[in-house]
Amino acid sequence: MGSVIRNPEVALLVPKLLAAIAEPNAHTRGTLDTLLDTVFINTVDAASLALIVPVVNRGLRERAGDTKKKAARIVGNMCALINDPKVRVFAECAPACCSFCVAMAVRC
Repeated sequence: MGSVIRNPEVALLVPKLLAAIAEPNAHTRGTLDTLLDTVFINTVDAASLALIVPVVNRGLRERAGDTKKKAARIVGNMCALINDPKVRVFAECAPACCSFCVAMAVRC
């Protein structure tokens, strides 16, 4: 499982990410906590983002402000780890994050 994932940190999180995608109501918050607790050393590739973006996007759309803040922090952290200019998948979350950060005065 996770054989196309080149980022070793994300490869370890594949089961949690898949659970959050399959059952977002039950697993989004916990998976966001796990992502925030993970120390990312390697760059994030498109396959890794394909698993992370749906979870973060769901977190940005939650009602709870705490969950939105966690998701926004992840977006900011991930942006620093993307080196490939061809990776455009993550851009889907960026507008929602920026508008949230402005509304909540959160520093991303």
